[in-house]
Amino acid sequence: MTLLRKIAVSLLLIAFIGGCKSSTTGPDGGDIPPRKGSIQISGDEVELKGFIEAIGPGQQLTVFGYSVLVDDSTQIESEGGQHIGFDDLIIGMFLEVHGTIQPDETILAVEIEVETRDDDI
Repeated sequence: MTLLRKIAVSLLLIAFIGGCKSSTTGPDGGDIPPRKGSIQISGDEVELKGFIEAIGPGQQLTVFGYSVLVDDSTQIESEGGQHIGFDDLIIGMFLEVHGTIQPDETILAVEIEVETRDDDI
């Protein structure tokens, strides 16, 4: 299934069930209640908002069900605007990711911002 098809199916599911639900542990060790996220695509550019669901090897994140790759050129900022490293990211953090769709249907992050949850999604 192509990334665009996955996105279309995801958006339909969001419309019907009110968001992607996940159950995980947040930065403070407490359970994270069901969450929502969003994705916008323009050409091969992506804006993805959601919680970190998993952190994998090779600087890979799962955000709102999508694989996000981080490389040395990815800019990562904390809520206060300070530059932070990949190792500072924690499952349960809410992120806004700007990136590009790769041929293998992952998202290569250009910029990641740690945010307070956006209640508009």
